[in-house]
This record gives sequence, structure tokens and C-alpha cells, in this order.
Amino acid sequence: MKVYYAVIPCLFILAGCIHNYSPAEYLSDLQKNTEIIRQYSDDSHTIKCSYLPTTFLAIKDAQKVTGHEQMKAEFKEAFKKYNNSAYFTLTLSSNTGENILMENVRSKEEYFSRMNFLTSGMTDSFFIIQEDGDTVKSSLYDYQRSYGNSPDATLLMVFPKSETVNNKEESLKFYYKDKLLGLNQVARLVFDNKALKEDNINITF
Repeated sequence: MKVYYAVIPCLFILAGCIHNYSPAEYLSDLQKNTEIIRQYSDDSHTIKCSYLPTTFLAIKDAQKVTGHEQMKAEFKEAFKKYNNSAYFTLTLSSNTGENILMENVRSKEEYFSRMNFLTSGMTDSFFIIQEDGDTVKSSLYDYQRSYGNSPDATLLMVFPKSETVNNKEESLKFYYKDKLLGLNQVARLVFDNKALKEDNINITF
């Protein structure tokens, strides 16, 4: 799945009200708030986690087709496809702007080792911890290669929505346990779970 890199903040939703949006209006409103983006920084690196709303993903799929009815049908199908999972991106950045793949790398072997780790070795590096202490691991992750267009490393992560965004807890606690950059502590990023809900949004084509 192609990931769209953008600042994707949440909507202000009044409880009990249905907010009707055209796709353009929805995407425009998503640019005005940063409640679904959290980041952690130390002296050398920044860790950013962003939630990708189901509505956003479905709109992007719908925009790939032409025709009013076709877009409407594609949106409905895509929303159903994405709605059982919670999608996040994790972005790892050097505060100096250096390419993460090259930072402190002294040989081709080290470079390919880091690439392989990002591709298949980070399963245990990020997780969500619930209020009862249970750990929810990502069901799937994918390293998004930039082919030199960005110095950052970005991963798409997929979690079960029923155990994360759709549970009844007030906050969603995301943890990144670094095994790559030499961070001194686990990065803890806390989201307001209410800001991730999409119950009161209706998209009209």
C-alpha cells in the first residue's frame, strides 16, 4: 500500500454531532491540528509517530478513480478494507539532518545490515501498552524506502484497531524501544484516544 506523507491532524468533533465533509473539506481540516502526531526528541534524534485515519486512507484510494459514482463506491470499499486496523507511521530522524541509513556507518556491510534491520528486524522495537499492562504488537510493518529522497527512515505500522484506537481507554500509549540509533531510553508517545475516533464523520461525494 502506498503511504501518503503529510501532516494529518485530527478533526474537532462535537459529541453527538455528525459532520458532513466533501473529500476536499475533510483533507483541508486535517491540516489544522496535530493531535494525531506525537514525537520524542533527545540531543541527537527525533522519533515521530503519526496516526493515519481510516477516512484519510479511504479518500486517497477513492481519488485514484474517476467519476462520481466510481469514487463513492471505491471510498466505501476502501473504508471497509482499512477499518479493522489502525495504521501509523513511525519516522526516525537525525537532528543533524544526516541520512539515518548512513549515520555512523563505516562500511557497506554496516549499511546493508542497517537496511536489513529496518526491513525485517524491527518487529519488537515498537508496541502499544494498554492500561492493564498488556502489550499490543504490530500485526504488520513495512519499511518505506525513500531511495535517497529523504534522510529519514519511515515505517508503516498496522495494529488491530479493536485493541488500540477502538478500545475504551482514554489514552493510547505507543512505545519505541530503540535498537538502531543508540537512544538512551524508550520513547513513550501518548495520544488522546478520543482524538483518533471517527464515529461522527460523514464523507459526501
